[in-house]
Amino acid sequence: MTAPMLVVPLLAGRMAQRVSPGLLSGIGFLVSAIGAWLLMGMSPDGSLWMMPIPMLLIGIGVIGSMWQIEENTV
Repeated sequence: MTAPMLVVPLLAGRMAQRVSPGLLSGIGFLVSAIGAWLLMGMSPDGSLWMMPIPMLLIGIGVIGSMWQIEENTV
């Protein structure tokens, strides 16, 4: 979760100057929903190595992109 909080807000801030914040928010929520969907498909017997991928998607989708978009639009 730390990597999205360091890298993605910088990219989202630059993109928010060129693209509608609503579109970026929608894309962020879509990426987060894909990560949550991947987590739902995991079984208790599954590999722990598959867990960081959905968690990273959730971090990129909501936490990473939304903070900077909110700061730029306010």
